[in-house]
Amino acid sequence: MKAEEADGVLGAKMRIQMLIHLSPNSPEGTEREENRRTLDQTSAEAGFLGLSLPVSCLSQLGAAARAAMALRVAAFDLDGVLALPSIAGALRRTEEALALPRDFLLGAFQTEFPEGPTEQLMKGKITFSQWVPLMDESCRKSSKARGASLPENFSIREIFSQAMAARSINRPMLQAAVALKKKGFTTCIVTNNWLDDSDKRDSLAQMMCELGQHFDFLIESCQVGMIKPEPQIYKFVLDTLKVKPNEVVFLDDFGSNLKPARDMGMTTILVRDTTSALRELEKVTGTQFPEDPLPIQCSPNDVSHGYVTVKPGTRLHFVEMGSGPAICLCHGFPESWFSWRYQIPALAQAGFRVLAIDMKGYGDSSSPPEIEEYAMELLCKTHQKRASDLITGGCEPPCGCWELDSGPLEEQPVLLTTEPSLQPEPMEMVTFLDKLGIPQAVFIGHDWAGVLVWNMALFHPERVRSLGFFNYKAMAGTCSRTHILKRCAVCSPHDMVWSPPQQPQPLLSRLCRELLDDLDPNRAVASLNTPFMPPNPDVSPMKFIESIPVFNYQLYFQKPVGVAEAELEKNMSRTFKSFFRTSDEMDLLTVQKATEMEPLTSLLLPCSECLAGETWAEVLPTENSGLCRDCAGRQSSSKEVRHEKFWGILVDTPEDPRLSKITTEEEIEFYVQQFKKSGFRGPLNWYRNTERNWKWNCKGLGRKILIPALMVTAEKDIVLRPEMSKNMEEWIPFLKRGHIEDCGHWTQIEKPAEVNQILIKWLQTEVQNPSVPSKI
Repeated sequence: MKAEEADGVLGAKMRIQMLIHLSPNSPEGTEREENRRTLDQTSAEAGFLGLSLPVSCLSQLGAAARAAMALRVAAFDLDGVLALPSIAGALRRTEEALALPRDFLLGAFQTEFPEGPTEQLMKGKITFSQWVPLMDESCRKSSKARGASLPENFSIREIFSQAMAARSINRPMLQAAVALKKKGFTTCIVTNNWLDDSDKRDSLAQMMCELGQHFDFLIESCQVGMIKPEPQIYKFVLDTLKVKPNEVVFLDDFGSNLKPARDMGMTTILVRDTTSALRELEKVTGTQFPEDPLPIQCSPNDVSHGYVTVKPGTRLHFVEMGSGPAICLCHGFPESWFSWRYQIPALAQAGFRVLAIDMKGYGDSSSPPEIEEYAMELLCKTHQKRASDLITGGCEPPCGCWELDSGPLEEQPVLLTTEPSLQPEPMEMVTFLDKLGIPQAVFIGHDWAGVLVWNMALFHPERVRSLGFFNYKAMAGTCSRTHILKRCAVCSPHDMVWSPPQQPQPLLSRLCRELLDDLDPNRAVASLNTPFMPPNPDVSPMKFIESIPVFNYQLYFQKPVGVAEAELEKNMSRTFKSFFRTSDEMDLLTVQKATEMEPLTSLLLPCSECLAGETWAEVLPTENSGLCRDCAGRQSSSKEVRHEKFWGILVDTPEDPRLSKITTEEEIEFYVQQFKKSGFRGPLNWYRNTERNWKWNCKGLGRKILIPALMVTAEKDIVLRPEMSKNMEEWIPFLKRGHIEDCGHWTQIEKPAEVNQILIKWLQTEVQNPSVPSKI
């Protein structure tokens, strides 16, 4: 048991022991009522802790508290409870719209029991399509008997199709079910449902697909051949879940369905409205549901796991959920696919196929030790020049790569040639898509993966279904009308555009507009926290890093290899508790003075002599990268061993840091287990390619990003500050932005609801319903 849990249990026991002595003869009125409420709450707490209260104390308990001590199963109806608006409500609204007698449709639907078409439907004896004509005929007979008039185009199929399409998951109720499951309850859906073979059946399938992963059991009448309110189905529930009636709380929106359950001894809640039902559920279960709950997260067991071999000996692990346009979620340092646990279900529910990747070097993906294996060029580069490169170009004018025929500006054809084809090169992210049969995807990255997705947009626009990047030679031309010569938003500074004086920016040249019209804008890139910053070819990136104090930790990660690994792997629970903190809790990491710490006498490093960097051993930090004590002694017993000055990022961190409010012990343990597989060598190698990445990025100077793009900044990120993204529109003219206040670096887990809202809104407008910049 964790220390925090032990403290909680001890405190609860003390409160319970104190309250056992509450006198049955407490003062009348407010004080006595307050004692009763306190006793009710504590007794529920005792039940969940496996404690017992004496009979004298139990006699003072309210019914809800006594029930809470026994309850361990929560059963929910689907329609009207987990799915709203209910079909019963839709039938009533149709009655009003058609001026039919009250309960004409709902009554016909319900009074078909027993052995009528509806019972056959609900028991799975007939399908929905078989039931529809029988119900249509029943309604017509009922209208004649009751003197009601049905329209000529009356159709039960249409009424039900509209009702099913209008239904959506009741999120607060689902959140309550998830909270109860986390607390140890078994959760179950018990519903009267049918075999849906209609042309609108996908809506029911999608709903059941999402709900199913959050419940332990799904009991549908059409599958078990029993319906509510028949007593048999409630007995079936008890037998299936292996529980007693007094251990079950059951929620339904029909009192007739609750009566048999209540008669058997179950606790029942009639759901008239969600708010009242949840208050009652809180009372009987002793659980408080937050007013603004976090989005539902997925666990490793909720998702499909897959592996893609991107080259011999190297594979990438990913998890997958949902269907629709593909989205690749790419994490940063020191994270995992699990960092997207709040976004995966939300994006899948929004209609996307979500693939969250363990980036190279992490978790269940391969983690080669070589530094160059983590260079951006290797992760993103193509085999050879592709069609997009014919549009993009690889260098700046005047290089001879672009040739323009003579002729009037309005009629000039463009002849594009490139340098000779490059030799085949590995391209891991592209290979990842190829082997999954995904031609294009939306790439969303955080931290280091933000750098990767911007590079994918620059060097592989065709794989993100981009609008394209352009590098044109300057074009000359004349205009007989009163126009102003302005720079094109795409090929600027290499192209000028003759434009009316009042034309708003951004402007596109005719050539750019024609090229844009031929390209598909349905895929995009987005970055959380990490801005796009073109390289400065005149300034070494290490000089740039040295000039910014908050980047000092990156210098610490550079060399010698093994120093940072030793510190971060020594106590990984401490490491992750120190990293994953909110902006106002980031007082444990030494990011600005990581290279100014006291020297260490020995470290856990790879011996450069006998272990060849493949195995760890305790070594002396000598001037030549480290020898184990045996090797150092064999080489020269009298050799002076000089101690370099080693540093640290966790030197001011306690051995057992307090847990942040954005993580749980179980989540920290997941990261620990993942990094026990991979270690920190691969993740840190992403930082050790700074110079190599800079040289490669300089090849893309002058390019612009015209695919749909999103930049999300976090107000209190102390490293990737929002102001660093200030000039991005200069290079990404159609950039959309999102900003999250009071949020630090770990955006996805610190403000998951806000992140989901921004991403889904952008994806639905720019990807599912894209705007076309060429029409500006």
